Amino acid sequence: MKKLNQKQYSELKPIFIAISLFIVFILAWSELSLFFQNSHLPGPFEVATAFAFTVTEKGYWTNIVVTMGRVLIGFISAFMIGSLSGILIGSSKLLEQAIKPYIFLGLTIPALCWGVIAIIVFGISEFTAIFVISVVVAPIISLNFLSGIQSLDKDLMEMAKVYNIRQLNIVRKIILPQLAPYTISAIRMGLALSWKVVVIVEMLGISSGIGYQIIYWFNMFEMKRVIAWTLSFSILMLIMEYFLVRPLELELNRWRYTHDKKSFVSSYFSNGS
Repeated sequence: MKKLNQKQYSELKPIFIAISLFIVFILAWSELSLFFQNSHLPGPFEVATAFAFTVTEKGYWTNIVVTMGRVLIGFISAFMIGSLSGILIGSSKLLEQAIKPYIFLGLTIPALCWGVIAIIVFGISEFTAIFVISVVVAPIISLNFLSGIQSLDKDLMEMAKVYNIRQLNIVRKIILPQLAPYTISAIRMGLALSWKVVVIVEMLGISSGIGYQIIYWFNMFEMKRVIAWTLSFSILMLIMEYFLVRPLELELNRWRYTHDKKSFVSSYFSNGS
C-alpha cells in the first residue's frame, strides 16, 4: 500500500506543480495589472470575461477552422518537403556539404520577411499563407531528419548488408525505429512554428483567421480582446500537443521498442531469414 501511495504521489506531483505555477502566474498578472490602465493590461477577470464573450461571438469558430486549415495544409507540405530532403541530404556526404548551408540560411530568414515577399509576389490569398508556412517550417524539419539519418547505427547497417537482409526489412526494422524520436521532434517543432507563422501572415493582410482578429482588436485598442484571441491560439496549441502529438509519440515509442534493432537481429539469425 505504501508503494502504491508513493507511485500515486510521483504521478500527481507534476500536476500539483503545474497548477501551483498557474496560480502564481494569475496572481502575479493580477498584481501587475493594477499598475497599468485597463486598456493597456487588463486583469485575468476582464480577459476571462472577454474570452467567454469571444467564444460565443458569431464567426469565432469560422476563424478558428480557417486558421487550423492553413496550419495543417502548410505543415503537411513542409513535413513532406523537409523529411524527404533531410533523408536525401543525410544519405549523401556530397549533398550535405553542398546543401546544408542553405538549410541554415533558411532557418535564419524571419517569417515576417517571407510573409512580405509572398504577399508582394502572390498577393493576399490562401496560397500565400500555406507557402510561407512551408518555406519557414521545412528547413527545421529537414535538419531533424538529416540528424536522424546521420545518427543511424552504421555497424548494424553494414551487418544487414553483409547478411543480405531484404531492404524492406532494413527500413522497417532498423531505420524507421531509429528515426522515430527525430520524427516526433520534427512534428512538435514544426506544428508549433506553423501556428506562429500563420498568425504573422494573417496579421499582414489576410482578412480572416486568428491573426486577423488579433490585429483587428489591436487597432481598436481592445487589449482584452487581443489577449482573448491569443488565449484561443494558445489553447489550440495545447490541444494539438496533448491530443495529437503526445499520443503519436507514445504510439511511435511503443512501436519502436517492439521493433528494437537488437531483437530484430537476434530473430533474424535464429530464424535464418
